[in-house]
Amino acid sequence: MKHKNKNITKVIIIAIALVTLLSVYSCKDGIIDPNENIKPGRRDYVWSVDSVLGPVGTMNRIWGSSPNDIWIASSSAQPAYMLWHYDGYKWEPKSNPNMSEAWSLYGFSETDVWAGGDDGKIWHYGPNKTWVTAVRFFYTPDLNKQIVYYDLWGLTPDNLYAVGTAFGGTDNEHPFIAHYDGTNWEIKHYPEMKGSFIRIKCDSYGNTYILAQKLSNQVPDSTYIYKYNNNTLQKIYSAHDILANRANIQVINGEMIFFIGHTLYHYVSGKFSPILTNLPKNIRYQVYGRTEKDLFFPTWNGITHYNGNDIQYLYEFDNSKMMLVKEGIVLRDNVYFVVDNFTDKISTIIKGKLKK
Repeated sequence: MKHKNKNITKVIIIAIALVTLLSVYSCKDGIIDPNENIKPGRRDYVWSVDSVLGPVGTMNRIWGSSPNDIWIASSSAQPAYMLWHYDGYKWEPKSNPNMSEAWSLYGFSETDVWAGGDDGKIWHYGPNKTWVTAVRFFYTPDLNKQIVYYDLWGLTPDNLYAVGTAFGGTDNEHPFIAHYDGTNWEIKHYPEMKGSFIRIKCDSYGNTYILAQKLSNQVPDSTYIYKYNNNTLQKIYSAHDILANRANIQVINGEMIFFIGHTLYHYVSGKFSPILTNLPKNIRYQVYGRTEKDLFFPTWNGITHYNGNDIQYLYEFDNSKMMLVKEGIVLRDNVYFVVDNFTDKISTIIKGKLKK
């Protein structure tokens, strides 16, 4: 798909521009009203690397219910390798042979996992421990467009969302939101809008936010953040997608975190309230963690960590390799990062485990 190829090209260009080494970065001046009751996150991890064997292509999402039950969604030339599972000992492919590329992934337990592809299908992994098609949607205004699911997220098994785009090429995309109520899926298209909904997250208070992106060959790319409530979209942020204005959303410890520019924010009473400012410029607009004093930031050079005081590298990449962190997840005392190694054309999982 042209959309994916354009994204990869942009990533490589930005990577070349941003390859700067950072060993230790002090954030004391950037801390906004820290919570003194939160303990600093530990840094005594033992790191290991697993290689995923087989024609994986690129890894897109990671989700797990425990360190012994982790799934990865990927894009592969072979359907049998779209979804991978880790049982605490080894990674192995566990796909349905009829699957398309898997771009989104989310679950609630070992026997309640969902995946979305690029052919309108949402797949479910249930008590029978097999992947089956749960629903397939089409973009009825134009059946030539592909329904692509870029993200899945939910608070409970009867309140699950899927977002993505009806893809007809750059400058010809229309976003959608699909919802599952525990019994049925419904979808709402936005033909009047152009672009893609690429992230959806819900905090523990029931607030739902969507990250949108509009790619264009004619005008600068744009990023938007919407608050979604009762089938209504409220735009709370928009900007041209230049480096200083890029955005992402994440939920950490039930709290919604907005990553805009080089600052982390909460959104309170209709305004963005900064949490952590002046973040290093080589951080890749991704954040994972347990608390606001235990945050992991992937960079172009490795994995960094913020403990409420400063940012330090915990794991550094081989600088001779072009490596890209796609996703991360924190599960108990373990952290996992899926990494595409473009130089060696392999996919790896970097695991950190706290010492006992």
